[in-house]
Amino acid sequence: MWSNIAFFEMRNGFFDRARKVWQRIVEVFPQVDELWRSYIRMEEEMLGNGVGARQIFEDWVTREPGKQIGWLSYVNFELRHKQSRSSSPDLPEFETKYGDIARARTCFEKAVDQVMAMKDNVDEEAAEKLFLAYAEFEEEKCKDVEKARRIYQISLEHFLHKGVKAEKLCSKFVAFEKLCGGGDREGEDAI
Repeated sequence: MWSNIAFFEMRNGFFDRARKVWQRIVEVFPQVDELWRSYIRMEEEMLGNGVGARQIFEDWVTREPGKQIGWLSYVNFELRHKQSRSSSPDLPEFETKYGDIARARTCFEKAVDQVMAMKDNVDEEAAEKLFLAYAEFEEEKCKDVEKARRIYQISLEHFLHKGVKAEKLCSKFVAFEKLCGGGDREGEDAI
């Protein structure tokens, strides 16, 4: 019901009023991911307010730290904004090249820390996606093979300790080791 009010305000161009409604909605229903996403979409896509969207992401992951979907969305947001700002002449080349990568890495690190700290009540499928996304980020975006390897190893230990089969993660790690010079022995031995 409240989201209908927010959408009504947005359709009629009353974004400050819509923002207040969205703020109240996520305070009352912080566990509903789609409400957070709608609020962020308004700030980012309709208003072009990346700073405001980033603040909403910070609120989301602070209030709901166990929600991997929030962390993954936040990381994707940071990566998206790195690409859109990389052509901006106002930013120094160094900050453009490394600033957003560092922020995205920090988001991944916080998300992984939360997953590792939560002994129970972890959505293992979402955790596997998080670990895979983080390892791929380090390997492809940052070109840090050793860090990607450590992430794969830590994540496999996490799942092994819990007795959970993470088949996709295992196969990606073996493929990673074959591709990045660890050889197929090392990847298969780790599993």
